[in-house]
Amino acid sequence: MSFLVPLIVVIIFALFLTIRVRIPIVWATIATVMGYGFYVVLQSVVIWILFGSVANVDSQSDGYAIQTVTSILTILIGNFLYRLGKGFSFDFDRLRFKFEDATVVVVLVLFFAFTSILFFKNEIWINVLFFALIAGYLAYYALKKENGEID
Repeated sequence: MSFLVPLIVVIIFALFLTIRVRIPIVWATIATVMGYGFYVVLQSVVIWILFGSVANVDSQSDGYAIQTVTSILTILIGNFLYRLGKGFSFDFDRLRFKFEDATVVVVLVLFFAFTSILFFKNEIWINVLFFALIAGYLAYYALKKENGEID
């Protein structure tokens, strides 16, 4: 059942953003899934470059090295985007869930279902493809919402 841990972490983090940061649940889930998706894509690429596949990761120290490299890259990319002024600044309260676009809700539900299957399969190329698509879709949706192109 360890393949379900990432899914549980996503749910807990989305709930944290909703309860403590007071972001509407849909936007908390979108932010969590988008961030997690980009992180998984980056980490999958790191694993692919360093080891070729998940099966070639032999020891716990390899796992620590993967996490360290991925975290350093994430911090560098985040700082770079912050310095460019990239990010979201729209009013979350104005965007409270009122039957939000059904496609986004369906995508999020499918994300949770497919994530457990993907982590069970443990194929790196499927992880990269799936998480790149989901994170890209959610980033596109959030940017459209930010620019006011979607009500």
